[in-house]
Amino acid sequence: INWTATLGPHTLTARAYDNNGASTLSSGININVTSNPPPAVAITAPANGALFTAPAIVSISANASDPNGTVDSVQFFVNSVYAGSDITPPSPFTFDWTSVIGTATLTARAWDNNGASTLSAPVNINVLDPNALGYRVTTVVANCSQNLFCMPVTAVDAVDNIIGYD
Repeated sequence: INWTATLGPHTLTARAYDNNGASTLSSGININVTSNPPPAVAITAPANGALFTAPAIVSISANASDPNGTVDSVQFFVNSVYAGSDITPPSPFTFDWTSVIGTATLTARAWDNNGASTLSAPVNINVLDPNALGYRVTTVVANCSQNLFCMPVTAVDAVDNIIGYD
């Protein structure tokens, strides 16, 4: 049987019938259905859009609270993959992630003392490659021989936000 419980106290019983129509009622068990609103969680560091240079230890910090109990733990995820947890309340909950080069989406999941959980809004960061060579391709009108293909390339020292190279 499927039953959608409502808030409040209930007594559950079962009635069994045999092939002659006789029945017996079980003794009741009492339950109390209570509301368990989930905790709130938000990543407070790093800031969305933050830049790091590899190798970097990214310190992730999250504030979490529960309206009707306590927050027991916060799990941290990088690109939706579990990275680690902090099980030492109270807030802030923290985790140090050893980063890899590229973009990363950070999230945190808070768990309360009654088993409810909430996933934070994502925070996107970039981990830059310190060995990447900055370059920019420019198109300039140049006098070229008919037998050659010409495309001037200008190498520059400072190009912002390099995430990788090819």
